[in-house]
Formats: sequence, structure tokens, C-alpha cells
Amino acid sequence: MNRVSVVRCEHSASDEEVRQAVWRAIDLVGGLDQHFASRNKIVIKANMTEVGQPRYLGRIFTLTDAHVIAGVVSWLRRASPRAEIVILGNFYPGWPVQAAIEDLGYAKFLAECDVKVVDGDKGALTDFAVPGGGIMFSRYRLPAILAEADAIVSVAHMKSHVAAGVTLTLKNLFGWPPMQLYGRPRRYLHAPVRLPRVLADLGLILRPSLCVIDGLVAANRSEWGGDPLRMDCILAGDNAVATDATGARLMGIDPEAEYPSFPYMFDSNTLLQAARAGLGPVSADQIEVVGDPVEPLMKRFHVDRRRSAGLVHAVRRDTCMQALLYRERHEEFLADYGGRYIGLVDGQVIFNEPDLSEMRSRGRMMSGQPERAFFLKYVEPADSDLEHYEVYERILGGAE
Repeated sequence: MNRVSVVRCEHSASDEEVRQAVWRAIDLVGGLDQHFASRNKIVIKANMTEVGQPRYLGRIFTLTDAHVIAGVVSWLRRASPRAEIVILGNFYPGWPVQAAIEDLGYAKFLAECDVKVVDGDKGALTDFAVPGGGIMFSRYRLPAILAEADAIVSVAHMKSHVAAGVTLTLKNLFGWPPMQLYGRPRRYLHAPVRLPRVLADLGLILRPSLCVIDGLVAANRSEWGGDPLRMDCILAGDNAVATDATGARLMGIDPEAEYPSFPYMFDSNTLLQAARAGLGPVSADQIEVVGDPVEPLMKRFHVDRRRSAGLVHAVRRDTCMQALLYRERHEEFLADYGGRYIGLVDGQVIFNEPDLSEMRSRGRMMSGQPERAFFLKYVEPADSDLEHYEVYERILGGAE
């Protein structure tokens, strides 16, 4: 049975108290000190994309708290004194790494623990096959440093998410697909049908062996521009699905619900996708929760709805139809647009570029057609196409 710890930690706790709460949460999971003792290269994903974020009661409530990360890296350094430890960031263009970590308050403790920060969008990339063939794509291109890691750590912030319902340790991994390839903000993957299945695929590739959720001051209603919500807790586990399912329950969210039920109103539930692929359990009777009492910490989160349920459903189905139309007319598109990205609306190409760097938002390109889908596709020979079109077939057939 997977074990997840829940530790109460007041949002007003001192820096040292936060670190000690993180250590306690990790220790309660059990066995992780032995696991990390033999690691040579540990790569950490923290939710640390942008600087200048708003604060509430002294804490950033849209990104992982600096002292939660301090607790994680100091615990790792204790458990694995000789390992190379790297935080692989995903900073938006224009912010040098050193300036970003100074602004976010990471610099001092990273130096103390001999932890490097690397910008994942500026290094070499390599292909990673999804074990079992993948749910949405069979392979992804990710920073090459991940191939060198013998342990992955996901340190997430507790937030509602308009598209994914919740953003916890699995959604946190979405920062690693490079914007130089998938567009800003990874719009090739951040799309109806694709998004929840891509998140599950990333979990299957990376399989973090330590998952920590910063729930000191969470973000309610939305991942950006939402409301701060005091949760006063830290969670830890060694399985991303079990940890996120427990975090979701603390947020008043059923991790076993499915589209179009709350909060999975945009598309399918990532946690169920990952659980069905064997990544971990979502059922409460398969997860042992240890630590402090959970009930006093539970609150009810909300998720902003940007479109009506009818419009979301129409766009989702139209996405499937455009995907299958692309497959049907593939030879035609290959002849005209091979090696380029195209955007299909009603079978017509309205976007056509060699890369995604200059792509405008879908909203601007789709003005006046809110019920139609914009299907973005890289045009390549069929034997190189990594996408699983049977997903679209199942949705249209009512199987998903």
C-alpha cells in the first residue's frame, strides 16, 4: 500500500519550522533515506516559472515556497551527501537563472546544500519513449539532463487549475517539455484531449520517487490570478498519483471523479488516466495516510469556468473530429505542409509556420468561433507521427 504523509505547518511558521515540517513529512513516508542514499544524480522539479509573483501573508501563493524547497534539498543532501543535486527550472524568457533564484529567495540555501539550478529551455534535448507505448504520444522530447538522473523529485504547489482541475505533483512535471519545441506556453500539448493524457505520459516517463506538495498558502479558483487560501500543511509521498489523490481530497476534490464532473470540466481526469496506466492508486483504500489528522485541514476549493459546459463539450468533440480529419487527409497535408506546424479549423489551414515561436493565442485566431476547435499539428510522415489517434476515436464513440 502506498503511504502519503500529511503534516500540519502553519503558514506563519518560521523558515526553520517549515524546513523541519518538510523533513518530518518525508521521514514519515518511510524508506526514502535508503532509496536516496545510493543515488548519484537527483533532478528536482519545483514550481518556479516566473518572478514578481503576488504574496499573501508573506508567502508566494502561486509558486512553491522557497523554504519548502529548502527543506527538500536539505533533506536530500542529508540522505545523499555525495549526489549531484540539480533543480531543473523552466523560467520564462528574459530572466537569467541567477536573477530568478535571487528574486524567489532560493540562492542562500542552494549554495549551502551545493545544489545547481539549470534552465531546462536552454540545454540539449533528447527523446524519451513512454513505457507501455504512451497514452497520448509514444515519445516526448525533454531536457537531456533527465536521462542522466537516477532519481526525480517533484515539489509542487497546491493550486486549482482551470484546465486540469488541480495542479499538484503530476501537473508540476508539465514545466519540463521545452517551450523551444512545444511553443509558449507548451500550447502544442496544452490542448483539449491532449493535456490530461500528456500529464499521465510524463508521469510514466519520469516516475518521481519523492513527491512533495506545498500547501502552506494555496491558490484557489485558478493557477494564475486566483485567490490565496490558507491550508497550513505539507504533504509527501513516494508515488505521484497517490500523493496527488490525497492532496485533492484535502482540497475537497474527488480524485476518482471524471469529466465533465467538477473539477474536471475542461477534460479528463489526469489522475484516473495515470492510474489506469499503472502509475499509482487513486482509491483511498489503497493509500495509507499518516501524520497529522486530515479532517481539520480539509477545505473546499473551486475552479473558475471560462466557458460553458456546452461550449467545452463542443470544442472537445470538434478537436477529435479535426484530429481524425487530419489523419484521413494526411497525404494532402504532407505534400503541402511537410515539416511545418498547421492549425486546422473546420478542415481549413488557418495557421502555417515552421515553428511555434510566433504563434498567436488560439483565442485571437478563433475570434467569433467559440464552439470550434483549433487543432494544432506538426506535419510529418505517418511512420514518424507519435500521436495516438485512437484516443480521439474513443471519445467520439463515447468510450471516454
